[in-house]
Amino acid sequence: TPTQNPTAGLAAAVLGILGPTGSVMPLTRTGQGSGFATLTGAQASTSTFTWSGLPFKVPPVTTGTVPLVSFDGLGEFASTPDTVYWTPGDGNRGHAFSVGAWVFTTAPTNVVTYFSVRTILGKYGVGSGEWLFRVNADNKLLFVASDKSKQLDVLRTTNSPLSAGTWLHVVAVYDADNSDWTGSTAMDFVTLYINGVAIASTSHNNSGYEAIEDLATSPSLGSYLSGNFFKGQMAGGPLGPFVMHAALGVDQVNKLYEIGRAIVDP
Repeated sequence: TPTQNPTAGLAAAVLGILGPTGSVMPLTRTGQGSGFATLTGAQASTSTFTWSGLPFKVPPVTTGTVPLVSFDGLGEFASTPDTVYWTPGDGNRGHAFSVGAWVFTTAPTNVVTYFSVRTILGKYGVGSGEWLFRVNADNKLLFVASDKSKQLDVLRTTNSPLSAGTWLHVVAVYDADNSDWTGSTAMDFVTLYINGVAIASTSHNNSGYEAIEDLATSPSLGSYLSGNFFKGQMAGGPLGPFVMHAALGVDQVNKLYEIGRAIVDP
């Protein structure tokens, strides 16, 4: 009897949770001279991430069935041409959206100089920001939504810093399809998860905020505004960074965490 491909089984489990609007960035062929990372899932045929900063200073390694990609924080990132898929809003109202990744940030040796903004994934450019998922300079997880016609950003951030020196499964869920959602309270409908658990966080709303607009910025993994580079590692393969146009529930987030934790952090 042929042995089942463990990667295929892992991908089926992850995409089964993400559903028909979910896509994963497998981070394949990273660090090579012409490396690229094509999506799997809903956008497999329309979005291809191209790597910049090649060759990566630290080549990817594989643990179990997935690659672990090291970002130097200096210019190693990936981007893809814009499509409407990446926009969770129409300028009048937000749409439900979830984004997540497995990340590892090294413990600081100098707290004063080490921490800087580390971008996980986003669609945010000069004058055309939409959304952003990152680790802030104070080492807290942050989700930003932008209404550029109003020149307003609203955000939600964890109350406590992330634990450094360990693998973390980080997720932001933007429940803008909730019937109670309004632009002025948008961040009240964002939940931040770490390792399958909803983490205490604070919303920063603005009464003038309306919704994310579909703008021309390219989605980017590991960088925004030509900087703010991610420093650390991300898991790829079926456990790569993901997006989906629905609000993950706590049980679904926990299942994604359980699927990956024995592989990236056994």
